[in-house]
Amino acid sequence: LREIAGELNVELVVEGSVVRSGRRVRIVAQLIDAATDTHLWTETFDRNWEDVLSLQAELAEAIVRNVSVVVTPEEKARLTYGPRIRSQAYEAYLKGTFHLNKSTPEGFRLGLAYLEQAVADDPSDPFAHASLALGFAIMGHERFPDASLKAKAAALRSLTLGGPVAEAVAALGMAELYWDWDLDAAGRDLERALELKPNFAEVLRNYSWYLRLRGRPREALSVMRQAQQLEPLVPLFSADLAWQCYEEGEWEEAL
Repeated sequence: LREIAGELNVELVVEGSVVRSGRRVRIVAQLIDAATDTHLWTETFDRNWEDVLSLQAELAEAIVRNVSVVVTPEEKARLTYGPRIRSQAYEAYLKGTFHLNKSTPEGFRLGLAYLEQAVADDPSDPFAHASLALGFAIMGHERFPDASLKAKAAALRSLTLGGPVAEAVAALGMAELYWDWDLDAAGRDLERALELKPNFAEVLRNYSWYLRLRGRPREALSVMRQAQQLEPLVPLFSADLAWQCYEEGEWEEAL
């Protein structure tokens, strides 16, 4: 545990288990002082699967409370970020994101299929459309020339149904950045997505490129490092960080 904490550069570690049976989910969470291997707090959460998002917020609040840090009203609002979605759509979103993050042709195919399934499960769910929009935005660029149009359409549909949902605003920002070359609009939407969900690694990754296009390369590199720290196991984040290190002459880190 001490070695893990050292690699993550943290003092406290949350560990535990998640068990799902039918429509019930149980989370056993523990807060541990890594240096002394002391259990500071443990609690069991047993809820319906439909309440999984509120459960995540409840767990986050419990951890913050036991770490004994002062949380501002703004930070508390961020901790409870969780758009109202149906559990079936959320499950499809998790699976879709997992496959998209592989950044492979098969991963894109499966990821998009799950995100489209989320929309089919509940066409009135703004989060489902937002997730699909983000999926199209992630897999865009030259290999999928119509992805930007589909990303925008799904994002706007999400915003029409309710929200704003960070994933929808992020998808709009990415489309504006890479296809429209509208840096003003892209900056506004990416920053708005980060206001809604500050540790949104995918938005930070793309906001970094926005900063670079704005002529702020050192600030961009700092943001990219933050994004990669949040998603150290997704290849695209390390690859993008390597490119920016290379551009800034940070040869060893780039390698």
